Amino acid sequence: MERKMNILPYASGVAYATIFGFSFLMSRMGLDRMELFHFLGLRFLIASLSMTLLIIARVIKVDFRGKNLKLAIYLGLLQPFVYMICEATSITLIPSSQVGIMIAIIPIFVIIFSRVFLKEYITVRQGFFVALSVSGVIFLVLMQSGLGGDSNILGYLAALAAVISAAGFNVYSRRLSQEFTPFELTYVIMVVGALLFNIIGIVRYSQLGQYSSYLAPLTDSNILVPLLYLAILSSAVAFGLVNYTLSQIAAAQASVFANLVTIISIIAGVIINGEAFFWYHLLGALMILLGVWGVNRFVVQEAPESLEGSSGSFH
Repeated sequence: MERKMNILPYASGVAYATIFGFSFLMSRMGLDRMELFHFLGLRFLIASLSMTLLIIARVIKVDFRGKNLKLAIYLGLLQPFVYMICEATSITLIPSSQVGIMIAIIPIFVIIFSRVFLKEYITVRQGFFVALSVSGVIFLVLMQSGLGGDSNILGYLAALAAVISAAGFNVYSRRLSQEFTPFELTYVIMVVGALLFNIIGIVRYSQLGQYSSYLAPLTDSNILVPLLYLAILSSAVAFGLVNYTLSQIAAAQASVFANLVTIISIIAGVIINGEAFFWYHLLGALMILLGVWGVNRFVVQEAPESLEGSSGSFH
């Protein structure tokens, strides 16, 4: 029985990585037809309402009594708010497969943030693999630009900002897992996303004087399908799995599942969406993935003492 329980966090990691792997393609489908904040607003509105119904039906249990809800709200500002803006922006500027490759360096920043906030030690070998992975990203950007590809530096910078916010989310969620359950954290960040994105979306939409048609995209199957995928699977379900995984294993260990997200997103972008994939994409991806493997191969396990000893870092 104990062996089965030990496997669950890793099975959860594979599951959410698979869901996230297809989310880039789904986001691109939706953003091709809708304005950014309008799309994100509807996505997180559906996600938060779905979770609210599950809570009312007592399928999911949450209890915020005596807990510092402000800290969970801060988590929601990191992700989905900042992360989703950066990710969605990058997807509109560069191919979704390239965004997926960038996502592979999340574990690198998790290691760095764990060193700063959790006081974990980074070895010389880890430092080498960090440099290798970052070099892979730089190589991709330079090659894409130099060979006349459809490169957009702003797109890569937006993807990098998404990576940094996602890494911060991993470390911060790991800390908050001592106070909140995975579903409590997931519910809070879904509500934060729904409120912020819809406020911005409605304000921007109202400038066009089209109040009555704000919910009209829900009647278009070309938009509703990616919206439902992203709202139900990639938001409520996947974030629940992320928070569960982070509550069971160290942040640096959990972050390695970004590798699988990268592989699946590349396959989805190239095969399903017909995106170009050249030799330098493969070489850059191998540099990134090898760097991520090396960092996690020589990772220092997160000790309970370091988790408790630096609790003030996030307040």
